[in-house]
Amino acid sequence: MRYASLFLVPANQQLQRMNQVTTLLDNLAREIDNDHREQMTKFLSELYLFVHARDEADPEDLMTKLASANRTQELQHAPLALERFEMLLETYKHFPSGQKLLGLFLAQIHDVFCYQILGKNLADQEIDDIIQVKIIDKTISDMGVGFKHFTLTPRHVRGMVYYLADKCYIRWDEKCSA
Repeated sequence: MRYASLFLVPANQQLQRMNQVTTLLDNLAREIDNDHREQMTKFLSELYLFVHARDEADPEDLMTKLASANRTQELQHAPLALERFEMLLETYKHFPSGQKLLGLFLAQIHDVFCYQILGKNLADQEIDDIIQVKIIDKTISDMGVGFKHFTLTPRHVRGMVYYLADKCYIRWDEKCSA
């Protein structure tokens, strides 16, 4: 089986993934260039699940969740990263391709937490390494050479992680299931 050297995944799977992101970026560029901003009255299914709080009964905010998981080193930077992503979401929620793209990235992050972090009893450094390599580096890499209408930064991607945590889709501790 032939593997793509950068990702260590089969080359045909890499092309499929990159084509999905590339196609969404191309569509989004056309929508923006043609001022095809839609008055979206609801979120598309790809993003809908992630924009609503999963557990309304969970009274803990992001800062409490971070402190509960002994991630106090992130308390200073988390609100700004979360705000950066929310600004990105606010800007691109008016474009169907923007919603699909952000939904795709949020779903990938959610999957990493579900299958590689939650319930694995990992050390903090192991969790940090997974977040860096499998979430931040991968998402930035998936964006490819960039996009003329915005640049996705590691801070945006961290903001996506904090956004999902704030909505109780992911946690670093075992208090809620992802």
